[in-house]
Amino acid sequence: MRSPLRTIARSIRCLLALGVAALTLADHVAYADVIRLQTGGELRGVVATAASSRQETIEIVTLCGALIEVEREQVEFVKTRSEDMEEYVTRSREIPHTVEAHRELAEWCLLNRLNTQREEQLWLLLDIDPDHEETRNALRHEFYRGEWMTQEAAMALRGYYRHDGRWVTQQELDLIQKTAGQRAAEQEWHPQIRLWVNWLTNVEAKQREALRNLRQISDPAAVPALVSNMADHENPTVRGMFVATLRQIGGSSVVKPLITQLLFDIEPAIRRAALESLTPDQYELALDHLVPELRNRDNAVVRRVATALKVVGDERTVPFLIDSLITSHTFQVM
Repeated sequence: MRSPLRTIARSIRCLLALGVAALTLADHVAYADVIRLQTGGELRGVVATAASSRQETIEIVTLCGALIEVEREQVEFVKTRSEDMEEYVTRSREIPHTVEAHRELAEWCLLNRLNTQREEQLWLLLDIDPDHEETRNALRHEFYRGEWMTQEAAMALRGYYRHDGRWVTQQELDLIQKTAGQRAAEQEWHPQIRLWVNWLTNVEAKQREALRNLRQISDPAAVPALVSNMADHENPTVRGMFVATLRQIGGSSVVKPLITQLLFDIEPAIRRAALESLTPDQYELALDHLVPELRNRDNAVVRRVATALKVVGDERTVPFLIDSLITSHTFQVM
């Protein structure tokens, strides 16, 4: 049972807190602390209990002047919002769900450097008008291949990815992301592959040994050396062995070289072998390399892409196939 003196002291402290809160909120109407409850609710006002305090409860004087005591175990976090942030929260709850209202609040956020909140309002605007060009441009979206998409998505379809503020190709990104250990492991394969390719083409007594060694490769680290020494070799037998070796290695590292071979090798049999070497678990990654080649200026390459996409059988590629059929030709008439 609480003593009368403690009750009186507590009442005086509450009144003082209310008075201080009233003066504080009068000077800074849009400023408030926030207590986020475990249940998802929020209390906004001025927290009267220090965050470092060992008290089992936290006291907050709300915006309407009420003193509320909350058990610490019911609190998810306590946060101090800036004046602008508090005003944004208030305004965002009051504005109508219209294009003009979200546009005006987004501009206000831009002026007050609330970038995340500005983006939030722009996305809400797009819920109403998905084709709002000004908003799409503000979000740095691109109208590419008949639809709006993020800049990252559009650049990915072109074969580029963002790294440290610049756009790089998939090959460059792979090199950047490799560890020193991975690069060292790849380098160890170069002299071996070079030797075996030489045996395969120039040393008849060593051809069987070269074939046996190549057929035993299963290390993905060998792929760069295989590409460097075999992919463009003038001997079609070497290139055919290259495709067979990639097939036995499997995994994601062989997808790009297989795509390159099935699109650009001059031998139909090798192109066919490369396409047949792709497995269903590699199809998703294969799309990233196939779709950009639909814009290739060589119609033969475009037809090979279409053949490969037919094997992959992904309906998402249909718009890109349709787009690739739209071509322009220039004629000079005398």
